[in-house]
Amino acid sequence: MNAFNRLRGFVQTPAGRERDVLRLLPRVLVFGTLLLALPSLGARIFFGEVDGIGARLNGLAERRRTMVRLLVVALAAMACPLLARADQPPLPLGELAKPGRLLMLRHAHAPGIGDPPNFVIGDCSTQRNLDASGRAQARELGARLRAVGLANARVFASQWCRARETARLLNLGPVESLPALNSFFERQGDRQRILDDLRAFLAKLPVDGQPVILVTHQVVVNAFTEATPPAGGGSIFQINGTGAPQWIGTIPIEAR
Repeated sequence: MNAFNRLRGFVQTPAGRERDVLRLLPRVLVFGTLLLALPSLGARIFFGEVDGIGARLNGLAERRRTMVRLLVVALAAMACPLLARADQPPLPLGELAKPGRLLMLRHAHAPGIGDPPNFVIGDCSTQRNLDASGRAQARELGARLRAVGLANARVFASQWCRARETARLLNLGPVESLPALNSFFERQGDRQRILDDLRAFLAKLPVDGQPVILVTHQVVVNAFTEATPPAGGGSIFQINGTGAPQWIGTIPIEAR
């Protein structure tokens, strides 16, 4: 990657863009197949290939038309869940007040990508941090959560300063550091260990306990759901006594 960074005109896209592109591929395949097949299928169905042909050929054409209809129905059925997943609206924040709910939240807005080469845990001067809009975003989300009755949540954050500051500005109670929420964006060798530790932590949470808020990073959230979170966004899960809580939906994001 460092070699490409030195090329003129190199621009690094935000993390997660590749995942967004890959999520579009099934829909492109479905609709592309439909577009290519429809002209031929329409000609066979509406112009008929059996006018003036005997009963045997008529039966063959009818079977062919039946297969065509089944193909169209199957393709449409494949497309419907994809569209529903893409267009699914965010859940109301009040969902988080229910027992056993968990919010996996990406830290609020922090300009840039990744961290400086001299990154040190515990030294915020070596890290990418929240800007003024990110701090306002965290405060606003905290106010919205308190407004729906979320005043007794347990709050955990990664050891990154931007995650800890986001959690603190939510103003929902004491913030506990949890290394299992740390980013592995630039440390892929730590990925498996971090996720194993996080799954072990999740498996121990009570299924009917108070809501839990985990302030973490995009790569961690995307290890549990394809719903890529924007800064200050996240997903709601139902704790189920395993290391893979049930994904329920995303939270609404208000414009900064």
